[in-house]
Amino acid sequence: MKRFVFLTLTLLWMAFIFGMSAQQGEQSGELSNKVCKAICYVVVDGYGEMDSWTQQQYIDRLSYPVRKGAHMTEYAVLGIFLMETTYSFRFDKLRKKKGKRRKGFFGQLFWSFNIGALYACTDEYHQLYVANRAGQPRDVLFDIAGLCAGLMVAYIIQKIRVGRIWRRPDFDPVKYENFAYDYGIPMRKYKE
Repeated sequence: MKRFVFLTLTLLWMAFIFGMSAQQGEQSGELSNKVCKAICYVVVDGYGEMDSWTQQQYIDRLSYPVRKGAHMTEYAVLGIFLMETTYSFRFDKLRKKKGKRRKGFFGQLFWSFNIGALYACTDEYHQLYVANRAGQPRDVLFDIAGLCAGLMVAYIIQKIRVGRIWRRPDFDPVKYENFAYDYGIPMRKYKE
C-alpha cells in the first residue's frame, strides 16, 4: 500500500511541476507578481498606501528570488517524495556493483537524485517549447539544489523514523535484522 501511495504522490507532484512549466510566460509572470504582492503586503510597512510605481519596484526586486525559491521548493518536495518512493520500492537493491548490492541510504540517494536531476533537465528542456519561456541551465542548478535539500530532509525523517523503531518496547531484533543491515545500523544486543 505504501508503494502505491508514495508512487502516486510522486507522479502527481511531477505532473504539477510539468503543469507549472507549461504555463506561458505571461501566466507565470502574473502568478509570480501575485505572490510578490502578497509578500509585500505582509513584509513592507505601508505598502498599500504607496503609489503604483513604487509598488511595482518592490515587486520587481522580489520577483527573481520568489521565482527561484519556487523552483527550489517544487524540487525539494519532489526529493522528499522520491526518497520515500525509492524506500518503499527498495530501488537500492536493484543497482549492483561488482556483484554486490548497494545497500540502504546510498542506493536510495543514488536513484532519487538521478531521477530528480533527470526530471529537472527534461523540465527545462520542455520550457524551450512553451511560449515566452526559456529553459536555462541556471534553473536546472536551482532545481537540483532544491532536490538536494529535499533529499536531506527525507534523510532526517528516515533517521527519526529508524530511531523510533529502535526505541519501541515491542521491538523484535530478528524482524528488523535486514532493515538494520540495509541502513548500516549495528545490531544491539537485547535482553530476551
